[in-house]
Amino acid sequence: MNSTNLPPLPAIAVSKPKVCELVQRYLAVWDDLTPEQKQAVTGHVDFCARCAAAQHLMSQATELLAHMPSSTPSPRVDRAIMAAIATQANGRRAKTPRSLLLGNKPFLPALVAAVLVLATLAGTYLMGSSMLSTPRQAFVLPANLSWTSYVLYQTESRLDKKGEHYYINSYYDMRNGQMHVETMQGDTLDVVAVSDTYETLGMDEIHHVAQMGADEWMVDESMFSLSQLHRDMQAKRAVYLGTDEFKGQKVYRIRAANGLVLLLDMHYLPVNVLRGAVGSGTGEPVYDTLQLLSHAQVSESMWNMGVPTGFQMGRLPEKP
Repeated sequence: MNSTNLPPLPAIAVSKPKVCELVQRYLAVWDDLTPEQKQAVTGHVDFCARCAAAQHLMSQATELLAHMPSSTPSPRVDRAIMAAIATQANGRRAKTPRSLLLGNKPFLPALVAAVLVLATLAGTYLMGSSMLSTPRQAFVLPANLSWTSYVLYQTESRLDKKGEHYYINSYYDMRNGQMHVETMQGDTLDVVAVSDTYETLGMDEIHHVAQMGADEWMVDESMFSLSQLHRDMQAKRAVYLGTDEFKGQKVYRIRAANGLVLLLDMHYLPVNVLRGAVGSGTGEPVYDTLQLLSHAQVSESMWNMGVPTGFQMGRLPEKP
C-alpha cells in the first residue's frame, strides 16, 4: 500500500533526474512511508550521491528544527489582534483601529499572516543568536584511539536484481586491512574471497573453481578507516550529530560524506552503520551483526591466499 499517494519507485535502482526527484519527494515524507517504501528509497540512496546529499541536507534541517526555541508575539501585537477580534464580534466597524483597516474591510487576515511571518522570523533570529552564543558541543575523537587490535566481523543481507535475498559474512582485520568475505545464496551460490590488500583470491565453494583478481567480491570497509574518519571530521566532511540510543546502547552518531551514519559506543568503537537516518531514532542498520573480535578469536587460515587442493583456475559465477 502506498500510504503517501506518490508514484511508485522503479523496481530496479537507477539514477536518473526524474527518479531522483521522486526519491527526494519520498525523503520529504519519510515518517509516513511504509517499511517497503523505506527499503526501496534507501536502496536508491545507498548508491546515488545526489540523493545521499539531499538526505543529508534534510537531516540537518530536521536537527535544526528539533532544537528551534519557541517564541511568542510581543504584547503590542497580541493586543492588536485581540482588539480586531473583539471589533468583528461586536459588529462595531466604526471603532476598528485605523491600523487594522484595508479600504473598507478589517485587515485581520492579513494581520494574522503578518504575525505568523514575524513569529517565524523571530524564531529564526532567536535560533541564530542561540547558536552563535552556545554552539553545538565539540566532538573530538581521542588522539590515542586505535582500532588495530580488532577484527571486525559483520553479517549483512542484501537483495539481488530479482529481489531475492543473499547474505554476506565478512572479517576485516583492522590492523592490516586483510579481508575474508563469504557470499551465499541458498544452495546455488557460495563464494569466498580473501584479500591481502594487494591481491584478491576468489573461490567458488560449490564448483571448486578459483580466480585471482576477484575484487568485486570484496565489501567496502571505508566507513571503518579510523585515519580517514579523523581526516573527514577535521575537514568537516564528516559531521557529528549528537548522541542517541541503538538497541538499548548509548551511541555517538557521525554522518559520513556518503550520507550514512556511523554509530560509535561510548568508548568510540564501531557499533553499526545506519542508512536512511533523517533524525534521532531513525534509520535502518546496514549490518545484521557487527562485532569486534580479538585476533586470537580468528583463525589464521581465514587469511590463507593459497588455492585449495582440488580447485581449478577459472571464472567465478556472476555476483548477485
